[in-house]
Amino acid sequence: MHGKVPDVKLNPNDLSEVDHVSHFTNAALRFCARNAGFEVVADGHAWTHNCLTFLLGSPAVVREPAPAAKPGVAAGDPFDWLNAQIQRFVTHVRTGSYSIFGTGMASLLLAAQLPGSPKCFLDEDDRRVGGNIDGIPIVHPQQLPAAIQIVMPFLPETSRAIAKRLTTQFPGLKAELFLFAA
Repeated sequence: MHGKVPDVKLNPNDLSEVDHVSHFTNAALRFCARNAGFEVVADGHAWTHNCLTFLLGSPAVVREPAPAAKPGVAAGDPFDWLNAQIQRFVTHVRTGSYSIFGTGMASLLLAAQLPGSPKCFLDEDDRRVGGNIDGIPIVHPQQLPAAIQIVMPFLPETSRAIAKRLTTQFPGLKAELFLFAA
């Protein structure tokens, strides 16, 4: 049996996905599999992004070691981490205008939690650029008005990689404009 579900420790913003019945960590999904009479034959944790992927089999057939740790939310409650990041961003954007990178669920969740409205959403997808979300324009990063903070609603390593790529591609974007989760 094969299964794939979002990994809430690698993407705590997934907690906002109201159409998901459950949210899992690697340990919680392993527990569910064992309680259902299965063992993990193969764990795709090391090579999948933001998801848990297991190949399950009979416990009499397979015994598998625990996977190596993968970067993600610190060993704690994903809700606590997400709330701490929202508060961190609230503190930083309270006194100025800001933009939010992306137009996915993580960005929409953050936009609903921050004070005021973002000046714009940034997106590199030409199909989204020029549109709007609740009247807030979606612009390409190269069109960002000067000196507006850019809130990155992702895990720190993902946010830093995106910011590095954008500042290289678009010299008008300065590294100090990006706000990352801790």
